[in-house]
Amino acid sequence: MKAIIKSSKHIAWLLTSIIFFQSCHVYYHASVPVDEATKTNATQFKKLKTRNGKIYKLNSIEVVNGTIYGQRKTYGRVYDWCFKEEDIKSIQLQNVAKSNVEYSATRVEPFKSYITLLYYLHWRMGGC
Repeated sequence: MKAIIKSSKHIAWLLTSIIFFQSCHVYYHASVPVDEATKTNATQFKKLKTRNGKIYKLNSIEVVNGTIYGQRKTYGRVYDWCFKEEDIKSIQLQNVAKSNVEYSATRVEPFKSYITLLYYLHWRMGGC
């Protein structure tokens, strides 16, 4: 019984850590200019940092008459923000390749852990 409790604690920690990371996006370290951020595809997230320390994660960025507009779609609602170019500290683009690897790892690993737990319990308990 102690072995089951000890192994289940490890599996619980593993599954908990996976839950924390499953909705993360990985961003490139280097900042890009506004022109390049407006030309990227719609599926790539943009992280915009302002001079006062606020961080906005946006789906799209547009420039209209020298004013920068950012848009975020969350749970069916659309949020719009307006920025001045001098207020923007940096714009980082999402690293889609690394984000996809992380996304698939967080979807497959819980299933593999569950199967491993079932196999371990069956093997240790003699067919329970």
